[in-house]
Amino acid sequence: MLASLVPLSPNCDVPPILGIFYAKFDSQLGPRIVCQVPSDKQFIERDVFDTVSSFIITKSKLVDQLVKVNLAGVKIIGYPKAIPGNQYDRNAYIFNVCFVVENVANNDRDYVYEPLVEKLAKSLEMLERQRQFLSKQSLPDISAMLAKLYNELNETGCSSIVLGDHYQVHLALLDHRLPVPVVSASMAPVVCAKVDKLLLNCSDEVLRRLLPLINGFDSVAKLSSAAKVDIEIAKRCLTDAAVAGVVSFLPVLQYRSCYMVTPKIGTLYRDKALQTQLCQTVKLRGVEMPNFSDIFRLLCLLKPSQTMHQWSCTYSPRNYRVHEGKLIQFALFKGLIRQICAYPIVLANCNPKFEGSVSRIDCHQLDGGKSIEELSVNANVHCLRAEKAFKESPHVVLIWK
Repeated sequence: MLASLVPLSPNCDVPPILGIFYAKFDSQLGPRIVCQVPSDKQFIERDVFDTVSSFIITKSKLVDQLVKVNLAGVKIIGYPKAIPGNQYDRNAYIFNVCFVVENVANNDRDYVYEPLVEKLAKSLEMLERQRQFLSKQSLPDISAMLAKLYNELNETGCSSIVLGDHYQVHLALLDHRLPVPVVSASMAPVVCAKVDKLLLNCSDEVLRRLLPLINGFDSVAKLSSAAKVDIEIAKRCLTDAAVAGVVSFLPVLQYRSCYMVTPKIGTLYRDKALQTQLCQTVKLRGVEMPNFSDIFRLLCLLKPSQTMHQWSCTYSPRNYRVHEGKLIQFALFKGLIRQICAYPIVLANCNPKFEGSVSRIDCHQLDGGKSIEELSVNANVHCLRAEKAFKESPHVVLIWK
């Protein structure tokens, strides 16, 4: 989904791409490299290629599998494809576009190239099936495509290529070993960089629609509706954006929610730069900067048994020039506080019945794995109505955590 947003820096410890080559099975000559970039360098000697060619132009057992070949000084990463068809010699078109990277001892970070090789192979396979893109394409055009990939991935960590008349493939180096967040419709995304700069470098149409609407308060469901984007597409897009470090996710801010400080609150007390950032973020418009001591005291007064509404009415953050919503949002984002959520669980051998809109909530999901907020958003039910129904039901218990 991401086109060119915050890719891994080409200057980090990811081994550089030494070259890219396109190999296929020739009915007369067997497996051979048709073209490569850079064209003036030889990465694999002919006799070495003959030795490992069965892993590049492979038998059926290795087709559609990621294949890595370790050689002295280099690694070959490929995703072999075989397309059956009577129009081809021997009734199949077998090819592989491989990345050649430096084989560095004790460095396995070439894994970031794996999804790129796979995506490129699948895109080329689709176009070959539709319009015989590879088998009828001129070698200079293929070489130009590989050269663009080689140069852009090494220089910027991302590349966009056009295959055929209008089919675009976006490739970016992302650290896919980072934890992939589970994005639910009830979460509120927060942008981690300047939106105008992101939009300038973004080729993903869905993300271009969503980014200007993200304010840290609206849920994924509300944003997808406002952007007129299918909710599942929006969730996948935002998941990719989170992996790229473009967005993060917070619980939707609600005055009925409860919050408590975490052990990280001590970091705030010691970190002067974080204190300054906090004061600048939470201040009301048109007033003087609030005192950090007042903000810190307000945070420490949050209690698990007290809703945000009760806390706000009792301690009046605005009297201290503090926007309570921005304070809670900032503290959640930095991990200084966390939300206390209610998780409904249906008692054993019970089948509760709910009336009105709450009946849209699937009782099989009341297993303690989803909060009331998530269940309500997924079923398009008001949270307060759902919570009231669960509290009044003798067949449901609420676990607060």
